[in-house]
Amino acid sequence: METCLPMLKVFKPSQHITEVNAQEIRDWVKESLSSGAKHLLIDFKDVQFINSSGLGALAIALKDAREAGCDLALCQLNPQARMTLEISGMDQAFDIYSNQDDFVQKIPSAAQPKTA
Repeated sequence: METCLPMLKVFKPSQHITEVNAQEIRDWVKESLSSGAKHLLIDFKDVQFINSSGLGALAIALKDAREAGCDLALCQLNPQARMTLEISGMDQAFDIYSNQDDFVQKIPSAAQPKTA
């Protein structure tokens, strides 16, 4: 599932991030960067488990985003996902937000959606 706002894309993986679906994250980042997105957020609300293949996909996604001058952050980590990131040290590499709204608040106003 993906949500789009101007210059912002949100990806919501489901249940597990493993070797089975890790490629989805890498593909989503590449497609998002190609479309001109500058702010990417992976929402972990529905993620119950992440393994080393998932961590690898996140590391590659972060590298690709940074090389393109794009932000890539995470939000709504459950305790297992947070612990996995902490054990691997990857929690230091990512900006982690409690929810999507907190992430959107940090985006410069020019990139936020306009309200009438």
